[in-house]
Amino acid sequence: MRDIVRKLPNTNPAGVMLIQWAPVESVRQWTTKSRGRYTNEILFFEGWRWFNIYGIPETLFFKEPKKRADAGPYYDTSAGCVVPGDDEEFRDVFEWAEDRRFIVRTKDHVGDWRLVATPWHGLKMETDFDSDRIMAGQRGFTVSFEGRTPSASGIYAF
Repeated sequence: MRDIVRKLPNTNPAGVMLIQWAPVESVRQWTTKSRGRYTNEILFFEGWRWFNIYGIPETLFFKEPKKRADAGPYYDTSAGCVVPGDDEEFRDVFEWAEDRRFIVRTKDHVGDWRLVATPWHGLKMETDFDSDRIMAGQRGFTVSFEGRTPSASGIYAF
């Protein structure tokens, strides 16, 4: 048993600074997790990679509250942000993503990457357009990756 104590003060700033995503079918080789850390880099099929999503900095989020069900615990996982603007390119990606599942990685303000979901338990991309309410006179999309995962995310140092 160990204490759960931070040794250095002010080393835990809140928030997410970057979200990246990839479709589950793009993963050629998965990795394993040990003690909360992934052990190897994920390999993608040729032509695939991590894709960035730009969000207004104050709107980026990641959460994975643990829930309980008769079958056991699960995590109600979500990560997302507000993407400003509206154009054909955004809508094309959102339409393409409609029936797909994704793995996601988030980078926090300490610089740690977290790998979220797996190819077997991918997240759905959800999009909502708003012409005014979200950003006080500006239009944009709330984009989130959501789903139930059987295990928590892990540190991904690759």
